Parts: sequence; C-alpha cells; structure tokens
Amino acid sequence: MRRHWTIPQPPAPRLALLLLLAGVFDGASSSSAPPPSASTDLRLDGGPTGWDESQWRVQVDGVMGGKSSGRLSFLDGYMEFSGVIDLDGGGFSSVRRRFSDGGHDLSRYAGVVVTVEADDVVPGSVPLGVHLQFDDSVSQYSFSSAFAVPLSDGSGEEASVFLPMDSFDRGSWIGYQCTDCALDITKIVGMDVYVLFQEGPFEVRIKSVTALAEAASFPSPAVSFDSTDDVVSILEATIYSGGSLYDKSYRELCFALYWSTLSTLVASPAGVPEAVKAVACAGLREAMRQDGKAERAWALRHTMDAILADVQGLERMERTAENTWLPALEELAAAATNKASACTGTTSPSELMVDLDDGSDPIMAMDPSEDKAAKVETDAVMGTSGAVALSAPVLGSSLAVLGTLGTMLCLF
Repeated sequence: MRRHWTIPQPPAPRLALLLLLAGVFDGASSSSAPPPSASTDLRLDGGPTGWDESQWRVQVDGVMGGKSSGRLSFLDGYMEFSGVIDLDGGGFSSVRRRFSDGGHDLSRYAGVVVTVEADDVVPGSVPLGVHLQFDDSVSQYSFSSAFAVPLSDGSGEEASVFLPMDSFDRGSWIGYQCTDCALDITKIVGMDVYVLFQEGPFEVRIKSVTALAEAASFPSPAVSFDSTDDVVSILEATIYSGGSLYDKSYRELCFALYWSTLSTLVASPAGVPEAVKAVACAGLREAMRQDGKAERAWALRHTMDAILADVQGLERMERTAENTWLPALEELAAAATNKASACTGTTSPSELMVDLDDGSDPIMAMDPSEDKAAKVETDAVMGTSGAVALSAPVLGSSLAVLGTLGTMLCLF
C-alpha cells in the first residue's frame, strides 16, 4: 500500500536503539541470510506450510473507545492485515494469536525474522512502523520489538527484517508500560502484530515469522529516486511520522522509521548523491557508537537535518559537541570520488558489529570554518548550483531558524 503524508512543521524526536549494527562499516557487506533451515530454526507462523489461519483474530482500539479498524485475510501465502488508524479516542489496530501445546521456548534462538512484502515507494512515502509482540505465561505484560516495512521500487518484492530477542523489551499492558519487567523467552504463549498511531489507511502483508538460531542481517531493497526533491520528500515525511510516534512515547517505532529511510537512501542505485550517502552512513555509525538512548536519537536526527540542509543549499545547524562527527562539506566532495565512507543499507540494526579494517574512521569532523570554503565544491557534488526547490518548503525554513537558535526542541 502506498502511504504518504502532508507535512506540517515536524518534531525533533529522541528515540531508543538497543542494538548493534551489522554491515554499516567500511568493507562490510550486508549478510543476506539464506532461508531459515528446518533443522535449526523455528517456524512461528506462515512460510511454506502456510498460516495457522484459525488461530488469528483482530483486535482494535474500540475496546478503549477508539475508532480504528482492522481486517485480516490470507491470500497467496501472505497474512494481509489492513485497516485505518483513527487517532480520535484511540490509535491502534492489531491481529493476535495464541500458541497451543504450552507455547514455545525461544531461549535457544538469536532472534526473529519477519518476511514481508515491501511497500511501493511514491513521492512523500514513509515506511510503516510495526510492533511484533510476544506474550509469556508468567506476566500480564506483553513485550514488543519494532520494525519498519521497507520501501521498494517493485510491486510484490519481499524483504526480511531481523529482530534480536533482546529487542523485545517494551513491556506494556492496556496502555501502561513497565520499567522493571522482562519477557520470559522460555514461556512464549502468544504473538501479536500492531500498527499504532500512524493515522490513515495501512496494509501489511506478512509472508512468515521465524525464530532464527543465528543472528542475520538483510539488505534494504534498492529504490531509485528521480531527483534530490524526492530525497527531501521522504526525509520530511519520515521526520514527521517518526517524530509523532516519539512524542507518544513509541521511541522504538520512531527509530525503526528513521533507520529504514536512511538505509533506503544508502541502498539506492540512482538519484541519491554520494555525498548524501556519506552523511547517512556517518549517522548510522555514530548511532552505533553511542551508549545512551537520547545520544543515539540525536545522531539520527542530526543526520537527517544535515542532509536536508545540504541538498537545499542551506546552512547546517551550528556545530556542537553533539554533532562534530558529521562529515564536513569538504569531505563530502571527496566522498563522491573515492566512496571511502560507503556503507550498506540494512532493513534493521543487528547484534552483529563489523569493525573497520584499520581501526580508524574515515568520517572525521572538520573545523566549522572550513564548511563555507568547501561549499562551492559540494554544490557540484550534490548536483545543484545552490538550493534545491522544495515540494514542502516549511521544513527547510524551520531548519534554518533552528540552526540560528542552536536548539533542538520538540516542536509538538
């Protein structure tokens, strides 16, 4: 399903990332894992043997006075979950099932891979954020991990997303979160799929859910862009949708959207300048270096703000201790010729990490005074002679104002 947004002034979110990255360092290639092995991996539902259709049911926010809708069907090997999210009084729709025969012990598994049909990309597209949630037999809370349905050029293209077991750490029950509880992965008795607080129609087509014995990483689908206008459009839409989720305390969903969009830019075979990819890669790396949730959040937000400023010919936000890792304009000019800062776009972070071969980082911060001197050269790298025309100019002007103020406050 094609999803797009009309963009008001966006928020500046903070979000959480609890995982380490696979395949974003120099010399690392994304580990496109083979299909799950029947001898080592565990089918949770779907796949070659089909879905346990009778076990699934729909539950929407009407139980809490909401107006969202949900529909469930099974077709051509997919579980199709669709509906409309209405934020008036609610904001979620879900499908859920229980496991029989005592459930599953997932303690021997590294994580879960969800294979979905990727969403067609159109101008203004934004990835759809989804919660995969487990229930155990010892707690009233359910525990979720977040992923974004990847975008794709081709209708019907499949994509897989790996979720480590320790990412199922958001415990919730009828709207309440717990801070001192944890999923008992030895006693899994239920599995749910949620779409939350992303207003409008949605559709998720899931091919399979499988527990993997070994961690995996999957490449983002290749999406070609017609121009940098399209790059601006997808970043604006992602910031708005992800920021709105963050403001409702769904930080893991916000991060999933941000990660997915930046990885889509990195994986693009056409229409995304190498300089944009260099900034995106720097942001993905920096997010993985940080220890705190807020610090990782700022890394991705600074990344997107820098890309938007660069392609529009605007001044970046003031260089501070929080963003000195961003590649300066002069370095971006070099990135177009040697691709030293290239990385691989992946559908999700992974618990695997690949170190740089020589232990160094090709993305080094430069003195802010060097930015202006390099601007003319970077304009050529960006494929512009200055600013790029915007389809929705409000964000660019907002970024310039924020840069002058030197602040990053949430706008909602």
